[in-house]
Amino acid sequence: MSLFGSGARAERLVLLGAMALTAALAWAYVWQGAGMGMSALDMTRWSLFPHLQRDTAAGMDTGWLAVSSMWFVMMVAMMTPSAVPLVLLHDRVLRHHGHKMPHRPHLPSLFLLMGYLAVWLGFSVAAAAVQKALEPAGLLSGMMLWSRSAAFSATILAMAGLYQFSPWKQACLSQCQAPARFLSRHWRAGTLGGFLLGLRHGAFCVGCCWLLMALLLVFGVMNLLWIAALTLLVLAEKLLPPRWRVHKVSGGLLLVWAAATMAMPTGANGQVSAPSTSAMPGTASVPAKPAATAIAGFVFGKVVSIEPGDGTLVIDHEDIPNLGMSPMAMEFQVKDRGVLARLKPGDAVRFRATREAGQYVATDLGPR
Repeated sequence: MSLFGSGARAERLVLLGAMALTAALAWAYVWQGAGMGMSALDMTRWSLFPHLQRDTAAGMDTGWLAVSSMWFVMMVAMMTPSAVPLVLLHDRVLRHHGHKMPHRPHLPSLFLLMGYLAVWLGFSVAAAAVQKALEPAGLLSGMMLWSRSAAFSATILAMAGLYQFSPWKQACLSQCQAPARFLSRHWRAGTLGGFLLGLRHGAFCVGCCWLLMALLLVFGVMNLLWIAALTLLVLAEKLLPPRWRVHKVSGGLLLVWAAATMAMPTGANGQVSAPSTSAMPGTASVPAKPAATAIAGFVFGKVVSIEPGDGTLVIDHEDIPNLGMSPMAMEFQVKDRGVLARLKPGDAVRFRATREAGQYVATDLGPR
């Protein structure tokens, strides 16, 4: 039987569209930075060993509530797609057996999704508490939100790898891989029943994936590359045939990764002892800077665009050591707006970069 039966295809498309819109809006908010005061693109790096990346003592001034909200929106973006098969099957079962609310046919299925996401809300609150504890301990970068410690990275990687082989993982994953069996064993009628079903399924899902989500504390909580990679891994575990043993293959890779992390050369306490401009394994090469640049504190770049009314401009800049930023194009606030009138896109400039009240500010801005 087709997932979209001929008699209810349009209505199921509405339900599917609502879930797709929910996930899309969550992804859009994550892309914008999810309230962290910095675009997720600025916090995205391809690095197999993030503790080797250049870091800075600067951090984000974000409270626990904002961090909890960020985690929850990210979980909505990542985990809503994996709930689609169960929600659609639940809706089809309701229609097959004659739902008692014909004017609100999707309500119990939507409440199932709400219950599912409510469990991930609880996970997000706990994850935010862990993140806020790791930052002052020096284990997590306050700016880029990735691991600063080889030992911490290896521990999370090894724990996640071992858990992939555990009976708890298998028990939870089996519930997620077979939505029809889950519904037949745990069925609850009505809107409240849908919500309770969602809570139960969400608990199995968190039990299946919680250590995979913890990997974001290693690779960067707002690193879009790893957010997308983990989303695809979760979908592969749940949707591909069990005989493919995706969870065990990924578990083996994570264990190898943990061993490689500990084998990488590091400074004291498992962290990079000093910034280096040479390329390191698993990281992007950072161009070397003239000594005079570091002494003067100036950064060089090229103007991309100017917004005189907002007092901002976008600069494609070189490495900014004091902010721990690699070369990229990003927006800066300029306090002296008169300077902007003397510049145009394409101009080579030099400036000093600071971060004030969650904004990046260019001072002493002038021609190079």
